[in-house]
Amino acid sequence: MRILILGLATLSLAVLAPAAGAQAPSVTGRWLSEDRKGVIEIYPCGDKVCGKLAWLAEPNENGKPKLDHNNPDPALRQQPLCGLVMLRGFHQTEPNRWGDGLIYNPENGKNYHATLTLDGNVLKLRGYVGIPLFGATQTWTRADPKLKGCPG
Repeated sequence: MRILILGLATLSLAVLAPAAGAQAPSVTGRWLSEDRKGVIEIYPCGDKVCGKLAWLAEPNENGKPKLDHNNPDPALRQQPLCGLVMLRGFHQTEPNRWGDGLIYNPENGKNYHATLTLDGNVLKLRGYVGIPLFGATQTWTRADPKLKGCPG
């Protein structure tokens, strides 16, 4: 009987061990935007995470790279959108959640406060003005690794 109990205990540990050793999903990586027009690569930057535009469905206009025309700083309006840092300063506030970050919207040249919430291969980004109640949420999905990055 002791051998049977010991055998069952060993079998239970063998089955549960891979689950216990599995790592939690990471917010870092490449994420396809909700409109499927861009991929944002999220990466560690110090003790926080940041994100840059790593792929555009339409990277060019008039045969030239799309530029950050709406940037409030005239000196930055000639920088290409591809490679542009769009997420800054996010720190982990609880498991699978990052806050106190900013997201830059190149369509209007404005920065918004934002939070990130990870649920498996889905990332919810909530951008807002003032408090999260006054905002909008986008759902991003893990990007297909076959999508090439920015040129150069």
